[in-house]
Amino acid sequence: MLMSDEEIEVIEGKMKSLGTLLEHPRNELPELQPSIRNLCDFFSAFLMCKSLPYRPKDRQKFETGMTKIKLLEDLLIRVVLRGETVSGVLNERRRQAVTV
Repeated sequence: MLMSDEEIEVIEGKMKSLGTLLEHPRNELPELQPSIRNLCDFFSAFLMCKSLPYRPKDRQKFETGMTKIKLLEDLLIRVVLRGETVSGVLNERRRQAVTV
């Protein structure tokens, strides 16, 4: 299988957490909508592919997607719960990427 049972459970848990996060009023900020849609799309795609057989190329795509999910989750948490701005979070990431 492309994903382990544990990975599937993690994704399902992340979807549940996203549902809770989306109940917060700050989730309606227009600048957050593309990130929310992307995150929902990743989760949906992963769950649709959960029964695919393991292939190295597909597994690499899965791992790349999980990295992107972590970045999107971080963005949403920082903006929705901590009150940061989308541009502030993205600018900080750019600065960190330059210094690395």
